[in-house]
Amino acid sequence: MFSIADHLKNWLTTSKVIITQPRHFFRDMPTSGGYREPLGFAAVTVLIISVFYAPILLVLMSLPMDIEFVIIGLVALFLYSFFSMMISIPVNGILHHILFRVYGGKGSLEATIRVFCYYMAISLVVLPVVFVIVLFFYLAEKAGLEGAGYSLLSIVLLLGILVLVSYSFYVLFAGFSKVHQISMKRVVLATFSIPTVLFMILAILAVTLVFISDYYAT
Repeated sequence: MFSIADHLKNWLTTSKVIITQPRHFFRDMPTSGGYREPLGFAAVTVLIISVFYAPILLVLMSLPMDIEFVIIGLVALFLYSFFSMMISIPVNGILHHILFRVYGGKGSLEATIRVFCYYMAISLVVLPVVFVIVLFFYLAEKAGLEGAGYSLLSIVLLLGILVLVSYSFYVLFAGFSKVHQISMKRVVLATFSIPTVLFMILAILAVTLVFISDYYAT
C-alpha cells in the first residue's frame, strides 16, 4: 500500500546521503532498472524547489502588483520552474552523455539521466540560501543600507554562494565520474572544454559573417 509518509521519509533519507556523501551514494546507485524511481525522486525534489524558486523570481522582478496578480504570478512562475527543470533533466542528460562518450565514458544514457535526477537534491541546500541572500539584498536596497559593514557582509554572502555552487558541481561531477568510470578531470573537461570550443567556433563564424556582410554592403 502506497504511503506518502514512507515515500517522503525515503526521499529525505536519499536526499541527505546525496548532499552529504555524494561519492558513496553514486557508487551504490543502480545504473539500470528504468526511469520511474529516479524521475519520481526528481519530481518531488523539483516540486519543493519550485516552491522556493517562484517567490525568488517574483522578488527579482520587483513589479508593483495587486494581491491577485501576485497569486497569479506565483502560480505561473511555479509551473514554469517545475516544468522547465523537469524537461531539462533528459535534455541535459542526452547532451552530457554525448560529451562523456567523446572522453571515453562507459556509462549508459540511463545512468547519466539518473545522475541528473538525484543531483537535483543539492538544490534543496543551495536555493534556500540563495533565497535568503536575495531577500537580504532586496531589503537592503529598499532601506538604503551602505557603508563598510554592508560591503563586507555582501562579500561574505557572495562568497558563500560561490562555495555552495562549487560544491553542487562537485556532487554532479562525482556522479558522472562514478557511472562513466572516468576521472574527475575528464568529467570537468567534457563538461566545459567541448561546449567552450563550440561556442568559440560559433562566435568566430558569427563575427566572420557580419564582417563579410558589411564588406559587401560597402
